[in-house]
Amino acid sequence: MVSFRHFVESMITELPEGVVIIRKIFAGGSGVIFFFADSETHQEIEDNYRPSGMIDMQKDPHELFRVGNVVATRGYGPLLHDLAMEFATRHGIGLGPDSRENSPDSIAVWNFYLNSRPDVKKTKLPEISLNNQLRSHPSLGYVYSKADTMTSRLKAWEQLIEL
Repeated sequence: MVSFRHFVESMITELPEGVVIIRKIFAGGSGVIFFFADSETHQEIEDNYRPSGMIDMQKDPHELFRVGNVVATRGYGPLLHDLAMEFATRHGIGLGPDSRENSPDSIAVWNFYLNSRPDVKKTKLPEISLNNQLRSHPSLGYVYSKADTMTSRLKAWEQLIEL
């Protein structure tokens, strides 16, 4: 399992030159994906020299966006989570973990948001809506929301592209 200290030390909040993040919205706004792309071609990065990865999420009937898949170059996962959380806060009630399965790395991310991010608002989910896995890890039983700090910064630097 990833330690909090390692998680904090490995958080990257700036993109290297030539890299942007693309946001695509699907299904009338109920599906969203963020991914790293080349700043000129807007093609997804698939080499080993620049950050690569993606996060996707789906909105449930209660306006909660739930994380689906997350894959990222080490250190860039929290940046993708922050962008997803900011979008989910603007267009729903916030962001929550996958309701079906969460890896040890995923649980470490949610633990970090619950315990070490004062800029993130945490709202407990009703007990009735939690399955056994979500009950077994306290950080998985919350909706997380936050202000548009990362989104605003990347837009100002022209590093967040909306398609």
